[in-house]
Amino acid sequence: MSCDSEALRLLQSYSWPGNVRELENAVERLTINPPCTGLVSNADIRFALELNDSRESDESREIMLSKGLNCLRSSRANTVRHRHKSQELDLYLTELARVGGNITKAARRLGIKRSTLHMRIKRLEMKLGSLPQAE
Repeated sequence: MSCDSEALRLLQSYSWPGNVRELENAVERLTINPPCTGLVSNADIRFALELNDSRESDESREIMLSKGLNCLRSSRANTVRHRHKSQELDLYLTELARVGGNITKAARRLGIKRSTLHMRIKRLEMKLGSLPQAE
């Protein structure tokens, strides 16, 4: 887990009234529910600390947790979609390599039309080029 410089400053300057247990809870929350960007920001630390704050109502905790979980689900779904598209493109390119780059033969071996194979490869290359890389 990596933190940006502001998040590190907040972690260092925070008084940690709950001592080590509060720090452990915050780190655990960030580990279980990582930020969408992959880099822990000042806002992510504040989010984890607000969940620790016993003065928050159950309703506001639920809202904050829900926002964090939605972000996590979205991030994971994007990673899965990226991986699937990457595997699909790998399949097409591997088959093309097996037949020496002949798109008609590759399409026939894959059981699809030549034009469909050509279109899918172009579409996947464009999509994968515009998506953030999965870790």
